[in-house]
Amino acid sequence: RSNGRIYRIAANGRKSADDIDFSKLSMDQLLELHRHPSQWYVRHARQELVRRCMPGSPQRNSIIAAIEPEMRKAAFQGATESTALEAMWSMYALNTIDETIAMQLLESPYPAVRSWTLRWLGDHGEVSPEMAHRLDEFAEQESVVEVRQQLACTAARLPAHQAVPMINANINRDIDNDDPRLPLLWWWAVEHHSVDGRDEVMRRFLRPSLWNSKLGRETLLPRLIRRYAAEANQAGLNSVVQLLK
Repeated sequence: RSNGRIYRIAANGRKSADDIDFSKLSMDQLLELHRHPSQWYVRHARQELVRRCMPGSPQRNSIIAAIEPEMRKAAFQGATESTALEAMWSMYALNTIDETIAMQLLESPYPAVRSWTLRWLGDHGEVSPEMAHRLDEFAEQESVVEVRQQLACTAARLPAHQAVPMINANINRDIDNDDPRLPLLWWWAVEHHSVDGRDEVMRRFLRPSLWNSKLGRETLLPRLIRRYAAEANQAGLNSVVQLLK
C-alpha cells in the first residue's frame, strides 16, 4: 500500500496474452472478436468500430455498409444469446438501429435481446404509431418475466397514449400480481402517467374488466385512488369519485 501498485495474480506457468493493437485489425477481425469469450476483447473491438465510424468520418458510410449485414445476421440469428446481444449492442453504438430493425429484434428467441430492444425504444421517449401497436401486441404475448419488467419500465418512459394500452394489456393478462417486484413496476408506470395522462389512464381504469384482474383490483386501483386523493384538488377528487362508482 506504500507505492500504490496494482498486481495481477496468475497461475504458475500461465502464458501472458499477446499484446494486440486493435487499430491495426481488419474489419473482419473486429467482427470475429465479437464472439470472443472475454468481454475485454469484445468491448475493445466495439470501441474500435465506433472510433472508425465517428460522425463526420469519410469512411463511416462505407464501413457501415460493409459490416452491417454481418451485424444484423448475428443479432437476428446468433447461435447464442451472447452473440446476438453483442451484435445488437454494437449496432446501437454505431447508431444503426431503427424501428424496422427493432421490430425484428422483438421477435428474437433470446429474452435479453427483446429486453434491450424495449430499453432502446424507451430511450427515444416516443415511438411511431406502428411500433406502439406492435408493443401493445407484444405486451399481450411476452412470457418471460424479466422482459416484462423492462416492458413496464419502457411504459413509464413513453407518452401516455402509447404506454397505457401496454399497461392495460398486462392488467388483462393478470399474470404478474404474485411476483415480488413486477406489480410495483407496473404501478410506477401507471403513476407516471396518472396526472399528465389522466384522461388516458381514467379511460382504461374505468372499464369493468379491471375488477376481474387481481393486478388491477389489488395493486393498481387502490394506489391510483390514493394518488388522486393526495392531490387534494377538485380534479383529483373527481377522479376518485369516478373510480369508486
